[in-house]
Amino acid sequence: MKRLLESITGTQKIPVPMTIMVSGMAKRFVGELVETGMPTVHLNYAENSFQERRLFAFWLFIQRKE
Repeated sequence: MKRLLESITGTQKIPVPMTIMVSGMAKRFVGELVETGMPTVHLNYAENSFQERRLFAFWLFIQRKE
C-alpha cells in the first residue's frame, strides 16, 4: 500500500498513519464489493447446469487445499 501511495502522490515520505488509514478504507471497500456480489454468485450457482456445479465444487475443493 505504501508503494501505491508513493506512486499516486509522487512523494517518498508517506506517514504510517496515512498508510494504515488508506489500507483500512481499501479493505472495507473490497469487503463491500464481495458482500454485494455474493448473493449474485449464489443465485447463479443455483441456476447453473450440473456440469458447471461440478466444476465449481472442484474449484472450491482446490481452494481449500491451498
